[in-house]
Amino acid sequence: MKSKLIKPHLIVEWKLILTGILLLPVGFGVILLVIAYQKWKSCYWELFDSHIIIHTESDSYEFSLTDIVEAEATIYNSLLIKGLSSVKLKTSKASFILHAVSGSEIYVSAINEIIAHIHQEKQKEIPVREAEYDDLAIGGLDRYNDLVGLWQAGLITDEDFQSEQKKFK
Repeated sequence: MKSKLIKPHLIVEWKLILTGILLLPVGFGVILLVIAYQKWKSCYWELFDSHIIIHTESDSYEFSLTDIVEAEATIYNSLLIKGLSSVKLKTSKASFILHAVSGSEIYVSAINEIIAHIHQEKQKEIPVREAEYDDLAIGGLDRYNDLVGLWQAGLITDEDFQSEQKKFK
């Protein structure tokens, strides 16, 4: 099972990078640039055929694509980050946002297609049972028990019981 990595653009950590560049002459800037790179490197999503794993700085979350309630992409209108957008996934328990992703519309449409395909497969797996026992609807089982009781008590003949029993099958 292959996975597709969805990584944000490095611009996500722009404040830390800018501060690191400004503090490079002092020597403290190198540490900030390394921290910015490590933060950027640790946040990504792995998209599989049936589930997704979201890696953050501190944790990883794994859930099935069927758990996703909504997937959307929000395009940024800023000159600095033109062509980038954020991807938002909402489940019944939590929501996740990955900022500054290029081509996020493709990912969102792929996730929505996978979700639709999984829901179609689930609907195919559920067998639809036809109404086999129309006479056993509301109160039908009680009537059948009454018929068996009459037959066991000897109040109706075997032929009558057989003919009435066929109505319940």
